[in-house]
Amino acid sequence: MSGLESSDQEKQAYLLFLEAKAAGGREMVKGVLWFAGALIFSIGTYVNADVGESYYVFWGALAYGGYRLVRGLYYFSRPVALLRRAAGTDQTEKSSHRKVVFWALGAVSILVLTWIAVLALVDGPGNGAINAARGDIAGLLDGLHAHTAAWNRGVAPVVEAYLDEDVFADEMVDVINAHWDELEAAVDGLTGDVAAIRDNVLATLLAPVVLNYEAKLAAVGQLRSALIRGDSDRETQAVDRMTRLATEGQLVVLALLDDLAREGFITAAERDQARSRMLSSLATQTSP
Repeated sequence: MSGLESSDQEKQAYLLFLEAKAAGGREMVKGVLWFAGALIFSIGTYVNADVGESYYVFWGALAYGGYRLVRGLYYFSRPVALLRRAAGTDQTEKSSHRKVVFWALGAVSILVLTWIAVLALVDGPGNGAINAARGDIAGLLDGLHAHTAAWNRGVAPVVEAYLDEDVFADEMVDVINAHWDELEAAVDGLTGDVAAIRDNVLATLLAPVVLNYEAKLAAVGQLRSALIRGDSDRETQAVDRMTRLATEGQLVVLALLDDLAREGFITAAERDQARSRMLSSLATQTSP
């Protein structure tokens, strides 16, 4: 009878051993899920954050997942420690806790190293948007060139008419009215393209171009108003403003291309090519 009882006790001890090992495995799985989930969400907020914006690192969830992973690994490899803890052996439990804490500190170190590796391998804040912008920068520059070319086509007859001494004020107003929609559409198209850009850095670089063309449109409107009212002083101010803005526009474009190259949106060769094309287009934009 005693032999049977001994056999049953051994079998029960073995089953408890397996159950403790399985419990350690389940703890490891829970730790991995916590750690992986927190890491994925942290990387997601990091990559999708625009430049200068905050992103979130779920350190608490990462540390908790790392702790449970290490604790599960410890009990999986040493299921007897879990059984002793369940049995309430004080000294053994204290020893187990110290070991788990020691392993957890190691896990935190691994956690920090993991995040450093993530920062090294994954694009930084806003880089997802920047890379998308880089991929479409040629199309963006083509769009800007199309809008500026449309502006030049509309403003050229206005400049030509103003320089013609045989064109009177009322005729000059008619010329401006005939091309106003074309000028306004060019500026609206330029503004819309820039407004659609999600990347803050790229949008900031392009903002001076938009402001320059909006100011040019306002100056043409000021000239039309002055001609209608017969206000020679305002007419002179409008012409001076148009002349100044035309010069500033060229400088703004040159600065834009240099900034795009500096920020890595375009190469130096692409900058030089775009500079040549844009300056050629701006050269047709004669001031009154």
